[in-house]
Formats: sequence, C-alpha cells, structure tokens
Amino acid sequence: MAQGQLTYLQLTNRVLQRLGKPQVVTADFAGLASDSWGGLTKDAINDAQQDLYAAHDWSTLITSGTFTTSARTYDLTTSFSNFGREIDLVDTTNNRILTPVDQKDIDTIDPGQLATGNPIRYAINYPDLFFDRTPTSVAFRLRYVIRPTTLSAATNTSTLPEQCDRLLVLWVVWDFLT
Repeated sequence: MAQGQLTYLQLTNRVLQRLGKPQVVTADFAGLASDSWGGLTKDAINDAQQDLYAAHDWSTLITSGTFTTSARTYDLTTSFSNFGREIDLVDTTNNRILTPVDQKDIDTIDPGQLATGNPIRYAINYPDLFFDRTPTSVAFRLRYVIRPTTLSAATNTSTLPEQCDRLLVLWVVWDFLT
C-alpha cells in the first residue's frame, strides 16, 4: 500500500461524510446491506474505479507477461488474471509484432480454422485470445494494462494511483447527487 493511500473503508466513509450520512465501522463493513447508504457507496466506489480506469491510459498500470502456446485459442486467465486491455502482442520466437483485428476478421480469413503456422493477427474477446493461424509452440509477450482489482475487504486499496483516491470520492458523491 502506498503511503497515504485510502482503504476501501476510508473511501466509503469519506463519501458518506460528504453526503452527510452515518459512517461505518470496520466491524460492520463486510455485512452492510446492499440497499443501505454504506452498501450503495461500496458498490459505487467499485463502479467509479472501473469508470475512471476506462477513461484514461494509466502508464503506472502497464505490465507484460510471456507465454508459449500451440493452441489457436489461448485462455488469458491462465497467465494474465489481471488483464484489462492489451497494448501489443509480440511473437518473440520470430521477432514479429502481431496486428490486432476483430474476431470477425479472423473468422472471415479462415472460417474452417485450418490454417497453421506463425500467427500474424490476433483478436481478444476476454478471456480468449484468438490467433489467425494455429501456431507451433510459439513464444509471445503480451504488454497490457492491468484492470483495477474489485475492492471487497475494508483494508483493500485501489490499484489505481494514490492520487486517484480523492477523485474516486468526488466521482461517487457527484454520481449520488446527479
């Protein structure tokens, strides 16, 4: 946890305080009714975190990972459980950047899915990564932006940068007031 980063409980209480609603204590946090102010606020914070994530390219959330496959379809949850959106996919065996296309394009190019060889195009329909050809044990590097972890426990902190805490609070307050 970054120094000064607010916990899920602290974010919730900051929103409730700005709305003039009773704050919650740690002991009650997990059991808040979904239709209570605390429960609604908890849900709204996770929604705001996703909206804020989608609104900006967060360089602090960029990471990469490698995998090797011989399958035409690769399950990203196998190696990339925190995958949010891709930046690029590189065939490191053949030193080639693959071209992202729509899955429909891949189906049009090879409707029978019979083509084999080194892929040159891919499509992602999370959790599946589809190649335009079935590779033969090719290594890949996927650079991607991690998605924020859904907050659940009182002590959780957002994976967005620390400076987003205040914005999350204001976003939720604004959402409740509109």
